[in-house]
Amino acid sequence: MMRARTNQEETKRVNLRLRSSQIEAAKEIAARKDIPYQTLIRSWLAEGIRRENDKS
Repeated sequence: MMRARTNQEETKRVNLRLRSSQIEAAKEIAARKDIPYQTLIRSWLAEGIRRENDKS
């Protein structure tokens, strides 16, 4: 089964080491928002990048 991508830009896999408590907190927040926690982390990262780029 292929997933539909809303953005056609190429994606690449990345591995991050996070504290267990950070992962658990992200999972709890994602559950409240009814989205996968990886999607939530990806959106946080994208927003942080946008904010940094806007400072320039």
